[in-house]
Amino acid sequence: MLLFLSGVRSYGQGTDTLAGIRTFIKVCNIYKQLPLQLNVTLRNTTNLVTAEEDTLSLHAHFCLQQDGSYIGMGELEQIADDSLLVLVSNKLHRMIVYTHRSSISDQLKGYLGLQLEDSSLLRMAARFKAFVHPEGNDSSVVEMKSRGIVYNTGLARESISVMYCNKDLQPSQVIHIMRSLMPVTRAVYEELTARGGYEGRLVELPDSSFCVVKEKVSSFMYDAVSHAAGIKLPATASDRIVRDASGNLRPAEAYHDFQIIRDL
Repeated sequence: MLLFLSGVRSYGQGTDTLAGIRTFIKVCNIYKQLPLQLNVTLRNTTNLVTAEEDTLSLHAHFCLQQDGSYIGMGELEQIADDSLLVLVSNKLHRMIVYTHRSSISDQLKGYLGLQLEDSSLLRMAARFKAFVHPEGNDSSVVEMKSRGIVYNTGLARESISVMYCNKDLQPSQVIHIMRSLMPVTRAVYEELTARGGYEGRLVELPDSSFCVVKEKVSSFMYDAVSHAAGIKLPATASDRIVRDASGNLRPAEAYHDFQIIRDL
């Protein structure tokens, strides 16, 4: 994952088949089994910065077990068991507490994105083309390109490329690209045309207005994946919140100055 926009590769056309989509589903789901310890590097890049999240870069640590889960992402923590989910902002000194009755296995599906079954194949095939590209003896890339294109261009609105090990289908890298038209002035349009590097991404619309294709690239690098048993969670819900004699939630002693917000 961890690739900047300039490093995103463009693959030639391969075979567009349901087999490619099935491979994509397997690769996206094969590591999702408990217990799970996962370190991920996330990075957002773009050719046109319009929001703070466009240049996000952070590391995330997932530790999920049958009896609870811990996710650390920058200054944020998400801690859950089978009845409570606690979101902690160490920067804002705030905790949001949710009550729920979902198992950690069910939560795993939501935490780690795509959890697709074969029944999704035809629906996905209606939205995406799938191509598998060998990267040598050890790895391959399955690329999903949306059938919908950005207006007045030949560019897919969305593409997802997943690199994986041929031997066990474990993913190592994911690149998710979202494309959209952003209006710009004639002056900016002409400046970008003269600058170069925007070939195929500058659009003059029929009403004589101008746009540039914004490409937002979200990259994910799986730094470490393991399924070791007996690993202690970095923190549990009771390390952050406790109940007083009346049964009300309050911050644990080490977090006494944190505000608790109950999600009702």
